[in-house]
Amino acid sequence: MEWVFPIALFLGLLSLVALVASPVAGMMAVFIVRPFIDASWEREVLFGLRAPEVYYALIPLLLLVHMALARDDKSVMRMPLKGMWLGYSAYILFFSMLMAQSGDLKAGANIFLRYIDGILGFYFIQAFFRRGDRFKWFLGALSLSGMFPMTLGLYQALTGFQWREAQVEGLTRNIGIWHDGVNMRTYAEQTIFGLLLYTALYVKQGHVAVKATLTAYLAVSTLVMVRVYSKAAMLTCGLWVLCWTILRRQFIVLAVLAVVGLLIITFYAGGFVEKIGTLFHKEIGFFSGQVQKEQTFQGRWFGWMDMMNKWERLPPLSQLFGSGEIATGAHNDFLQMLFHGGIVGLIMYLSMLVVIGVRIGRNLLAKVDEMAVAALMLYLMWVIDAVGLVPSAFPPEQWLVWGVVGLSFRMRADEALQQSIETPEAAVQENLMDDLIPAPTADQRRFPLLSD
Repeated sequence: MEWVFPIALFLGLLSLVALVASPVAGMMAVFIVRPFIDASWEREVLFGLRAPEVYYALIPLLLLVHMALARDDKSVMRMPLKGMWLGYSAYILFFSMLMAQSGDLKAGANIFLRYIDGILGFYFIQAFFRRGDRFKWFLGALSLSGMFPMTLGLYQALTGFQWREAQVEGLTRNIGIWHDGVNMRTYAEQTIFGLLLYTALYVKQGHVAVKATLTAYLAVSTLVMVRVYSKAAMLTCGLWVLCWTILRRQFIVLAVLAVVGLLIITFYAGGFVEKIGTLFHKEIGFFSGQVQKEQTFQGRWFGWMDMMNKWERLPPLSQLFGSGEIATGAHNDFLQMLFHGGIVGLIMYLSMLVVIGVRIGRNLLAKVDEMAVAALMLYLMWVIDAVGLVPSAFPPEQWLVWGVVGLSFRMRADEALQQSIETPEAAVQENLMDDLIPAPTADQRRFPLLSD
């Protein structure tokens, strides 16, 4: 599809300009444009760098500027878990500089700009999208961004046509025009997530036509996700269904989904069950004692063992603080961090995951609302992906996962602050805080997306 590249170039430049002018409009544009940029992964645009490499390098630089200039309630000092994230980010800078010092300046910059997207996502959504209808717009952007890939995925599912050949366990994967199955399945997951949360938060009970349209879009996205034949995606969406229905006490919905799924599999899906069995046959064989452990996870065990053998031969300082080598092909986020940041980096990363997981659990125990459940869903997706992929190296996944998690934490913090305003002293403090936040101007009220 040669026509995709000029569209990607135009939309990419437009989104970058929007991001300079407004972090709100710009970040929404980034998510919408992303599939076109990713589809241009073979095209070089600057100094031998490909389109996605340039695009995903410029965005964090612009976001860092916005973060540094933000004040009042958008300041990074108002961000939940700021001490943990700032410490983790400082260590990212440290091991990226070690990598650059070892002679590969480009690799050091690449790793820094990839990892730093974690704090940028966690900070940015909670700072700029929690007021008014902005989160509604953000979810709308997530849903809209899936239109192009979901259309191609549906076309492939209906016709069997393949732009790019890809297989897993002998099954043909519908990956569209992108590099591999990771792109298509993450677009599908992102669309499913956006539709679920948008419908729950913003679609009223009486809007039957809107709900029917969004449900049809959700069904198409689910079909596209399934036809990628990604084990991680299927496990993630299965857990999503359980979290979304059980935690929100929608047991009737869960029962209906189970019955509908069973009917579809029985009467319309043909060899679907057989294909799923083929996809997971090694894992099933492992639990039945017929397949060796190393053959599961698509044989990634062999690569992991080779990397561990290589790591064990490193000098002690390199094992402790980082090897100085790029390891984005590790197919395991923890192993990737072990090579990039050493034992210290891995401990910091695991500690961060534990702290965030505990905070999500505490929020759910205190009150089960849509944002708390959404944070758990994305956290589970991250943990699953971390086993067989390297989500820390994928900027859009960092923005989405840590952005929504950070927003859920900030909303709870704001709720706690509001509830604490019961004494005169607290009320005075809150009034002073409101005085620090300037009222929106006429232009900002007229063009809310352009206001910070």
